[in-house]
Amino acid sequence: MTAPDPFWYDQLNETKSLLLDLNRAIRALSLNEIKSFSINTGQTTQNVTRQDLPALLQSRERVIKQILDLESLLGIGTGAEPRTPVQVVPW
Repeated sequence: MTAPDPFWYDQLNETKSLLLDLNRAIRALSLNEIKSFSINTGQTTQNVTRQDLPALLQSRERVIKQILDLESLLGIGTGAEPRTPVQVVPW
């Protein structure tokens, strides 16, 4: 079996970075620490506010799924047992 293309490792790292940004935005906006948050998606920069929390939570779930899919493709991460992402509900 050949090693996966390095492109997929780059994709995984970029996707994990996006997840960190989403988590930071969700936390800061949920706790009313800030009024807006800037997220760099790799293609664009988006400013989000507390009103965007439902969309941010949905985006986070999609990003988590992408990470799990990439880890599976690369044969790393979860192994044979699938993980269930934990959802944090804002206040």
